[in-house]
Parts: sequence; C-alpha cells; structure tokens
Amino acid sequence: MGQSTDKPKTKEKAQGMPRWSILGGIAFAAFLTVVYISNVIETDKLLNEIRKLKKDYQTVMNYNEMLRSRVNDLESPSRITEIARKELGMIKSAKTPELLP
Repeated sequence: MGQSTDKPKTKEKAQGMPRWSILGGIAFAAFLTVVYISNVIETDKLLNEIRKLKKDYQTVMNYNEMLRSRVNDLESPSRITEIARKELGMIKSAKTPELLP
C-alpha cells in the first residue's frame, strides 16, 4: 500500500510544473509588455520635446534675424548723418579730413 500512495504524488508534481511554467511565461510576457509600452510612451514624450525645441529654435532664429536687420538699420551711415545734422546741428565739411602723424 505504501507504493500506491507515492505514485499519485509524483503524478501531481508532474502536472503542477506546466502550470507554473505557463504562469511564469505569462508573467514574463506581461513584464515585457509593460516595458515596451513604457518605452513607447517615453519615446513619444521625447519626440514631442524635440518638436517643441525645433519650433522654439526657429522662433529664436527669426527673432535674431529681425534684430540683425534692426542693428543694420541703426548703424547705417545715412541714418547717423541725418541724426547728426537734424538733432545735433552738425554740417558736413566739404574738406577731406587729414590724418596727423
């Protein structure tokens, strides 16, 4: 009688192994799915940040170009001469300036 009770226990262990293997496989698949989805979400966040930074960069470049244009306008000799004549009462000399040694 002792032998008949040992065989069913062995049979139960053999049936129990595939269940744990299946549960382990499902848990591993779930883990991989969570990791994949978190990577997709993080990649999407990074792509959105890149788009925003490119837009901000273009805005700054446009503003810089506008400022360069404004500086060129302000530094133009004709504008400076006009301000010197009208606001400071200066007159343009007909004589060429001389350089002193």
